[in-house]
Amino acid sequence: MLAAVILGALVNALGAATRFAAPIHEIATEVAAPAVALGAEKRPPFGWPAFPIEYNQATIVRWRIPDPTDPAKPPSHLRLTAAIDERRECHVEVTLARSGRPVGTLDLRYPQAMQMFELALSAENAIVAQREGLAFRLRAEGPTLWFFSPAPGDVALLPEFQPHLLHPSGGIDVKEQYYRRMASLAPCHFRWTRAACRAGDSTWSLMLVAEPGRVSIFREPIEERLRQTRGVDLRLLE
Repeated sequence: MLAAVILGALVNALGAATRFAAPIHEIATEVAAPAVALGAEKRPPFGWPAFPIEYNQATIVRWRIPDPTDPAKPPSHLRLTAAIDERRECHVEVTLARSGRPVGTLDLRYPQAMQMFELALSAENAIVAQREGLAFRLRAEGPTLWFFSPAPGDVALLPEFQPHLLHPSGGIDVKEQYYRRMASLAPCHFRWTRAACRAGDSTWSLMLVAEPGRVSIFREPIEERLRQTRGVDLRLLE
């Protein structure tokens, strides 16, 4: 039974991938971080590479400098994925690396390994971020946070888990992209816990049984479920 469900999810994901435009993941190329030792009791999953973010020293993440002739990109999202559990609420201030201009704040509440966090960027900030890089620093003093870093090609770390700028490609439908990923195995990578299991598993189960061409049938109950779930950014569904 489990094998059939997994196979169905793969078929749905592959079928949907042929119909919808996929977003562009602009992976970071370099991370300059403080020299911090990871405690002996903590290890990133599968030994994947990770970098620290601290309070008293900035971590700089850089991207490939864009070609001036490249077409302007639409508004983007900065995305980082936690590599180590941290059982507390914390905030990471994000600024442009050279000018120091504030970009925003990452609100991290009890981050868990393989949990993704994102920050919306204007088109201007996304372009300047690629030229200058971004600086990250904890707002308040506390334990070091760890995030997955850019990985060489021989490391099986998904592009989505590496620090990246997410650009929607031409004609992409954000809501359709959301449903397509929920119908794939992507949600399995995050370790669902406690109440999150009930909301996430319910949503995922509905998507697993949906045929690729009939996803719309399940939108209303899924959206209602998400509206009842605290912490969900419903703007994603607008």
